[in-house]
Amino acid sequence: MRVRSPDSIFSTFFRLGQVIETFRGKGIFQPAIDAAIEKLNRGEWIHLFGEGKVNQESSNPESPTAAQLLRFKWGIGRIIMEAQRPPVIIPMWLTGEPPLLCAMELSTQGQATNISGFDKLMPEGRPFPYKYFPKPGAALSITFGDPVPTKTIQDALGSLVHGGRLPEASRSANSALAEPSRPQAEERSGAVAGQGWLREPVSHAVEVLRRDTGVKGLDPDLAREITRVRSAVTAVIQEEVEALGRRVVLEVGRQ
Repeated sequence: MRVRSPDSIFSTFFRLGQVIETFRGKGIFQPAIDAAIEKLNRGEWIHLFGEGKVNQESSNPESPTAAQLLRFKWGIGRIIMEAQRPPVIIPMWLTGEPPLLCAMELSTQGQATNISGFDKLMPEGRPFPYKYFPKPGAALSITFGDPVPTKTIQDALGSLVHGGRLPEASRSANSALAEPSRPQAEERSGAVAGQGWLREPVSHAVEVLRRDTGVKGLDPDLAREITRVRSAVTAVIQEEVEALGRRVVLEVGRQ
């Protein structure tokens, strides 16, 4: 008799619920990210949790950490960069007491969201198996905002690229670039992005690097430049989500 592990059962359950299975630690070039990009290019929607975890920050509008999020995962930037058509990006702010989650919804078929009460729906600290089941009677609320204008993202990224203000590659990105297959994966990602809706700033960043350094073909510096552009894309999206969060926190503070 074959007994399925709990992880296998949960994986099957979530896949049946249209969840794309993502593996922590396998980076941005894993099948889950590829599948998300393919969905966007087919005109479908995807729903992302940019921080990759539950983040319980302060909902006090006077707090210096109010509406501040953990750094978004670089996979967000890769999905948006490699989309061939401008996606409709809907930042979503999910709050409880204190705020719990932020997310976004992307679609190439073209409001942000605050959901409160998750701390009561799925409270932490409950024993097995109750922690896996929602509590009945919890009151939830959802707030939608506006889609992020395509031009806002293009202009923000273009300003960073043309102004030479791209963020430096992070320590984790530099470590990943040491992997033998990573420069080729980065160049392929940059080539795909150079044909998509962000082609101008992406191509400009690559052309400037090649002009200034003379790099050609597979090169660690070229791969690093593509990671810097991806970091900038991710940061632009995070700023839009946090702006929504500040509006939500201020609104809640007035009530």
